[in-house]
Amino acid sequence: MVAKKLLVDIHTHVYLPRYASVLRSRSNVPFICTDPSTQQERLLILDHEPSGGRPVGPQYWDRKEKLKFMDKHGIDVSVVSTANPWLDFLPASQAHTLAAELNTDLEQYCSTSTPLSPDDTQLKRLYGFGLLPLVPSISTSALLEIVNQISTLPHLKGLIMGTKGIGKGLDDPALDPVWGAIENAGLVAFLHPHYGVDAKAYGEQENGHVLSLALGFPFETTIYQELFALAQVLPGPGSTKMLFNIVVVHVGYIPAAFVFFLWSLPSAFAMYGLSLGVHQDQNRTQTPAVKDAIQFIMFWVMAYWKRRKIALTVDAGASIIFCTAPGFQEGVLDCCIRWVAEIIGRIFTALSSGVEKKRSAEVEAKIRFAVYRSLGDRVGKMLYIDTLATEPASQGWGYGGALLDSIGALGDMTNQATWLKCTNEKNTGFYISHGYTVVDEAVVGDDNPDWHGAPVVIKIMVREPRPQHTAQMAAVA
Repeated sequence: MVAKKLLVDIHTHVYLPRYASVLRSRSNVPFICTDPSTQQERLLILDHEPSGGRPVGPQYWDRKEKLKFMDKHGIDVSVVSTANPWLDFLPASQAHTLAAELNTDLEQYCSTSTPLSPDDTQLKRLYGFGLLPLVPSISTSALLEIVNQISTLPHLKGLIMGTKGIGKGLDDPALDPVWGAIENAGLVAFLHPHYGVDAKAYGEQENGHVLSLALGFPFETTIYQELFALAQVLPGPGSTKMLFNIVVVHVGYIPAAFVFFLWSLPSAFAMYGLSLGVHQDQNRTQTPAVKDAIQFIMFWVMAYWKRRKIALTVDAGASIIFCTAPGFQEGVLDCCIRWVAEIIGRIFTALSSGVEKKRSAEVEAKIRFAVYRSLGDRVGKMLYIDTLATEPASQGWGYGGALLDSIGALGDMTNQATWLKCTNEKNTGFYISHGYTVVDEAVVGDDNPDWHGAPVVIKIMVREPRPQHTAQMAAVA
């Protein structure tokens, strides 16, 4: 039985009753007041909102209203969080106390919610992101205490935070222990814009709060994307790609290409020299130098594939899949990465022995013939699974199957068949269980006198799109 794919909303807010009560008790923004003409409550977050605030009602705090919204839109699970401005307006001591109370309230809100299935009462429809008292003058120990509290609440899967930190940005050294605690606890940090751009930046004329929000939020997000790229927060190719795109937007393709090479090539030259030394190691032992050389090669392979292919991961890269889709349009960055990748490939090909070159040519020729024989010209219109890999410690959790099904769902939605090469007989049953069938085989090593050991059978497997799934996906979309 194939497990149902869940629709999960990770960006949805709630004003818990305790939080709403605090806002009602205030007379300065943010606060909740009652419109005397309509007797309707209104929320004001910014000063001088021309609308007089936004209407608020049970949909802001009533769990039944949240579940009703989810049912209306087909959402299986929601990860709820306190909406901005969070606790920014409170003094440190009050913010710390209220954060702890709201996190406990949110745990109760989620843990007592409706189970996703009557057969499994453990999986709930509501989970949450906790709240940190990120206000000026808060102590690091107080923040660490709240991180620890969130980590002990089973239905809180992370925390939500703005971009100011405790007033000095997210790279404030005072937050370093907090980042470490969040990482050690395995929590998700959900970064949310709020502060935008000061309204004065748009001129002296009163423009309300529309510009500061509609333009300010994307601007605020872009700033932190740039910081993440420059700090290499994202793994290797992700940061390089982000940095390239940012420079393209600001100054164009030629400077961006220069930045790409400046960013990447110094380590490339250094690691190339190391790879030459590694090649002389006839025993191919897994010394640190060998591992570094392998990581260097994989960096460029992944950088090349990241741009040209669909890449999906589970659990921070514990399992990964790469898929090639037809019709890729190569851009400037793709040319740069392809150029470096091809140079590396040619270097290692030149360094290979004659036997290795012969074996590589045999494998490539036989696979190409088997693919042409079984798929013909159709192969150019199909999705292709390049790589599916799961680290040993994460095998058996269904990660690989989930990634494979995700590509299958894409094929169903686009009405495209998917194909792959199975080089391990033990994996054939796994692929069959996910809808693939064997359409041809390539036997390698059966007529090569230099081939030691049993011949290798490489299976060409295909998964056809499923019309009923295509219709379901179209209906959901």
